[in-house]
Formats: sequence, C-alpha cells, structure tokens
Amino acid sequence: MDSSFELDPLTTACPHCGRRFRVTEAQLQKARGRVRCGGCGTVFDGVDHLILDTPRTYTTNLDAERALDELLAELLEDTRIVPVAAAASAAPAAPAEPAASAEPDLMPPQRPSPFTEPVVFGRPPRRRLWIWPLLVVGALAVAAQVLWYRFDVLVRDPAWRPVYETVCPWVGCTLPVQRDIRRVRTRNLMVRAHESEPGRLLVQAMIINEADFPQPFPTLELRFTALSGTLVAGHRFQPAEYLGGDARQLELMPIGTPVQFELEIADPGEDAVNYHLQLR
Repeated sequence: MDSSFELDPLTTACPHCGRRFRVTEAQLQKARGRVRCGGCGTVFDGVDHLILDTPRTYTTNLDAERALDELLAELLEDTRIVPVAAAASAAPAAPAEPAASAEPDLMPPQRPSPFTEPVVFGRPPRRRLWIWPLLVVGALAVAAQVLWYRFDVLVRDPAWRPVYETVCPWVGCTLPVQRDIRRVRTRNLMVRAHESEPGRLLVQAMIINEADFPQPFPTLELRFTALSGTLVAGHRFQPAEYLGGDARQLELMPIGTPVQFELEIADPGEDAVNYHLQLR
C-alpha cells in the first residue's frame, strides 16, 4: 500500500500581535518549533499556537493518515521538552537574509487576509503655496465690488471716505462733496423792523460749519408763527439770496469760520409773534 501523502501548510498565530502565518512541518522541525513573527519580531512556540481548525487537504490513504498522526505526535513531543534557553542556544545564528534563518521570518499569506490590514504610506501632502495669494486676490476683488456698488452711501461715511480719496485718483472716480447739515450751527439770530423802509423786517444771523470738512451752504427756512403755534408766514432762502460781500465767492462753507448774513423781508403782521430759523 502506498504511504506517500501531501500536506498543506499549517497556520500559527503570533501571541503578541495576533498575526497569522503559514508554516510547514519541515520549518517547525528545523527550528524545534520556534518561529519569529515577521510583523512584530516576537519569538514564540509555533506548535503551541497552531490553529488546528485550519482546513488541510489529506489523501484518502489510511496509511498516510496514520503516518501523519505519528509524525505530529513526534513533533509535539520533541518541541515541548526543549527549554527555551536550550532551543535558542541550539539553533544556529540567524544570518541577515531571512531565507537562511533558523528562525524564519514567516511572511503573511499572499491572499488578502481578514486578520491583517496593509498599511499604505502615501507621499506627504505638498504645500499649496499658491492658495494664499489666490485668497488675497479674491478678498480684494470682493472688497472692490462692495466699494463700487455702495459708492453713494460709503463715500459719505467718515470711516470710508479716506479709502475713496486714495483710490479715486487711480481709477478716475469723482468724489461727491461731503455734507452734514447736523454739524452746521446758527448763532445770534435777530429779527427787527427796518429803520428806513416801513413794513419790512431785517433778519441777521451767523452760521458756523463745525464739521471737519468743508461743505455746501445750507438752505435757510425762516418761519413766523402765532401764539397758538399756527404758521403765519415762511420763506426759504438759497445761498445766493442770503450771502453777501466776500461770502458770495465761497463755494463751500469753511471749517470753523463764522459766516454772517442779513436778509430783508416783508413784515408778516401783528399775529407773527414768534420766529424760527431752520437749516435744510
């Protein structure tokens, strides 16, 4: 009866990292059961950590199965009685090449295994230095659009006015004149009868630009009311009507310089007991 048989490689597991490896009986006999993990380098008893439920293929020859049982029993007996120190001293020194090592570095199976996952080391990411200039250009473009579409509003804002004063000479835009009527004050308002012309009144006052920029002269609205508050008479005067002397040559109100004016108007009558000057 033919006693030849063919065995599949056994599977042993590293007790340290849990990786599984294929190993043959010849390798275990040669190293007296000692193997070294190719993953973490741990030396362990490969026979003690055999995974016996790994599927193996045997011949149907009964003598071959009996011979296999005897061989495995002999292998287990030989490897378990050898102390670790004796096994280490008895094994020849491992050369640099793994193929000639008495304690072979057993590589994991070539097929994908659920027990191990390959670690892929990619190239370090390149520094994208171009992204910062691109972000700066994009931010400037957005800011330019905001300044352009909100020109009429922002150009009158004291916080944004210097920006437009810097940019407009380069892009050819014209700055509108700043105007803040709230910063114009009236002083020394007086209404009295005309000395030489009966039925007429003289209105004298002073206006001052308290803003930090020159601005157009305002429109003056003079109103007369009765005791009940009812409007009796009123009139609006444009700058060309109330400015006189050197003030006629001014296009804008100077900063902090009082400008005096005098108006002649018709007397609104005895019911006009109160008067009020408003700037527009």
